[in-house]
Amino acid sequence: MLRDKTLETGQTSQITQQLEEKIAQAVSVQEKVDLTNSLAWQLRICDPERASALCLETMELSKSCGANAQIYEHGTAASLITLAFLDGESGNLDTSLSRALEALSYLKDKPQSDTLIGAWYALGWAYYYSGDYPAALEFALKSLKTAKAIGHRGWEAWCLDLVASTYKDPAQAIQMYEEAHDIFEKTGSIDGQSRVLNNWACTLLEAKNYTDALELAQKGLQLAKRNGLKRDEINIAATIGEILAGMGDFSQAQSKLHEATLLFDEYGRDISSVYILVDLGQVYLEQNDLERAEQELLKALEAAKQMEMRNEQARCHQYLSEIFERRGRFDKALEHHKMFQSLREGIAGEGALQQLAALRVSHQIETAQRDAEIHRLQMEKLQIELDEHKRLHAILEDLATRDPLTNLFNRRHFLNLAEQEWKRAVRYHRPLCALMLDVDHFKQINDQHGHAAGDKALTTVANVIRSTLRSTEIAGRYGGDEFVVLLPETLPQNALLVAKRICQEIIDYTISSDIGIIELTPSIGVACMMKGNSETIRSLDELLSHADKALYNAKRAGRSQVHLYSEEG
Repeated sequence: MLRDKTLETGQTSQITQQLEEKIAQAVSVQEKVDLTNSLAWQLRICDPERASALCLETMELSKSCGANAQIYEHGTAASLITLAFLDGESGNLDTSLSRALEALSYLKDKPQSDTLIGAWYALGWAYYYSGDYPAALEFALKSLKTAKAIGHRGWEAWCLDLVASTYKDPAQAIQMYEEAHDIFEKTGSIDGQSRVLNNWACTLLEAKNYTDALELAQKGLQLAKRNGLKRDEINIAATIGEILAGMGDFSQAQSKLHEATLLFDEYGRDISSVYILVDLGQVYLEQNDLERAEQELLKALEAAKQMEMRNEQARCHQYLSEIFERRGRFDKALEHHKMFQSLREGIAGEGALQQLAALRVSHQIETAQRDAEIHRLQMEKLQIELDEHKRLHAILEDLATRDPLTNLFNRRHFLNLAEQEWKRAVRYHRPLCALMLDVDHFKQINDQHGHAAGDKALTTVANVIRSTLRSTEIAGRYGGDEFVVLLPETLPQNALLVAKRICQEIIDYTISSDIGIIELTPSIGVACMMKGNSETIRSLDELLSHADKALYNAKRAGRSQVHLYSEEG
């Protein structure tokens, strides 16, 4: 499970080593889960990939190590919190929010203060990245107040950093950064110091105090480089680029931002890549290099949309509006300006600003008392809050992942789930089969019977597929009249049985229209990846391509049948 790796110098590496030794000596599964979760949280910044792997491992262990062999809820919640933080950093904001809310649901009956702080902390950053600052500040203040109440100095420092980043009063924010940095120095937290110095520099940048901002950012960059904190190195390099741009040194700013893009190309893109692309576009705009500015901003806009970063979408539209205005393309300039205005109204409208002001008044951070208020929260109120969050999230998730006609997964979500199954199958050398299916003569159905009959045919096929599959199998509408199914842990002969069963059940169905009865027949292609052919099928795309070729062969052979892909054709 554990592997040796030199992560950083100082107290953090000592804590990591101590945790690994304790895990090796753990007596019970619950103890091992708790210690491994602590290790994963410790590694979330310096080694996020390993942190994620550890969390997935502990979630599996937690399934049956609770009382009476039930799920160990605290262990599951702690794993979800670390994963929520990592998802937020990677730009998977929907998943981050979903996991943090799920963690809270496990804590509602037996909340433990430090884990509850973690859930609120992860929610705070997820809301911050998505541009919902009032919600971010609310959860940041909850986490800070609880950290102060239980006297947890480490958590207090992390929560101070979050509150300061969300707070829009530079003087108070700087005071909180100073306090957080002091705690991190005393506790020997290198990654904490690195993060605070960067966020502190960003606040000074907004206040146009470029000299002090540059000094803090360079100090943070040295820490990050010296201790192998690659993500922080990217973020701080980008911050320095912004500071240099603010000072009017656009050549150096461009160089620093390009350095950051090379780093995230090497270590993988995350949420910081959006900020960097926007900043690079802004620098080109300042230099009146409109073509390159537009290129970078369009890349940033696409990434910001994928990550649902509304603030950065707004910035992109603002700068793109200026680009088209300079070119004399006033229609395009107006289009981007309207998008900018719409996003800004949604993010920072009068109501949101009033909510921020109310939160500032109602939560006096400086006088937060060390009490146990969080422990006495009424469970009914927390449950209502959680249920509402989950209800809204379920609605949004359904809209984002389901095809509205058939209620199967849409193509994008199917491919996301399928890619996860592909990686698991490759990693553990397990079989994986794919089915490609479409309705024979579907165009004739539409032309002769009308589109309503065509829609009915598609929903009938979707219902047959849904009723035939097991819960572990994934089905989606691939496009038009084409459907796709993924069968994990399934050998070719069993995949053929599933395909033939689907085929026969569709044939058994008839649907009616105004001009008569419609007899449905499908053609289905089957392709499988197994240990014996994993060298020839090297990606999910190739597996689906093979299934598509088998579908073509089924049609060529006369339709209404199933074909298994083979190299011979």
